[in-house]
Amino acid sequence: MASPPLTTREYAYFSVTGQGDHGKITERLGIEPSQAWSEGDPRPRGGTYPFARWRLDSDLSDTEPLEKHISALLVRLETCPAAVRSLAPDYSGTIQCVGYYPASGHGVHIDHRWVRAAAHISGCSLTWISTFYRSMDTMANKALRTACRRSLSFRSLGV
Repeated sequence: MASPPLTTREYAYFSVTGQGDHGKITERLGIEPSQAWSEGDPRPRGGTYPFARWRLDSDLSDTEPLEKHISALLVRLETCPAAVRSLAPDYSGTIQCVGYYPASGHGVHIDHRWVRAAAHISGCSLTWISTFYRSMDTMANKALRTACRRSLSFRSLGV
């Protein structure tokens, strides 16, 4: 994260996880990932990854509002909704939203168009998860900060 301490920083990415080779996900989606690894690939700190992961970043600065990150991802994914839906039986997909906020006030508005677009793209059930935690920021005299992770996920409905 390039932003100075004690400023709001937000970003989002689309992540697909499952077993096997991440190249199969790239092939289905027709989009090159921002980051990826396959099951069995070596981890940087030793061992191997027990699953495949494919990640698409919004490619926006972390100083842009979270809403812009989500919209940018949905625009890219709306170009291939059938391909995204084809992943559901074999993989789990998530739009992961991350925010680092000063201790005072923050919030995210979930636009109904995002929910509709995400449902159209994934063809599956959607889950909104919020996790808030407090952490110490050593760069800013250990000022108390709030960090939050949110995600929109699709899971196969088994149909």
